[in-house]
Amino acid sequence: MYNTTECGWPVGQQAVPTGVYSGEGAIRRLADRHNTIVHWPESNPGSHHFLAMSDPDPLAADIADFFAKVR
Repeated sequence: MYNTTECGWPVGQQAVPTGVYSGEGAIRRLADRHNTIVHWPESNPGSHHFLAMSDPDPLAADIADFFAKVR
């Protein structure tokens, strides 16, 4: 479908630093292709849909870590 509609990964996104809170290694390889990943923590919080509500403290700490890297 994407091949016929000429849709795909946008080009030129590397200007913005990117931080990711969860995701597996295979996803990181894809993300690294077109993004400037500056923060990808080793500990994976899982894929809980309501993670920010169920366990907000680690998420808040991770957001602070990301912004400390891009200041």
